[in-house]
Amino acid sequence: MLSVDGVSFRYDGGEEPVLRELSIRVPAGGIFGLLGPNGAGKTTLISILAGQLRASAGRVTVDGAPLEELRRREPASLGLVRRSSRSTRC
Repeated sequence: MLSVDGVSFRYDGGEEPVLRELSIRVPAGGIFGLLGPNGAGKTTLISILAGQLRASAGRVTVDGAPLEELRRREPASLGLVRRSSRSTRC
């Protein structure tokens, strides 16, 4: 199970936090979608889960172990693929 407990994040120079004490649970084998308006923190949360950003508060665990531990033990177990802003047509 992926658990996000009380995660907060604020970008440098930002007045308001992008994420404020966010908590979610995704069961093993579950599929979870993030929906929301621009600026809601969807990409920020995914970036925290992928290890590109570090939360300023809270914790993220996978089956009870800190996400950082999983990344060290199994680096290919979680990743992020970003679509390029340049599209190609076939």
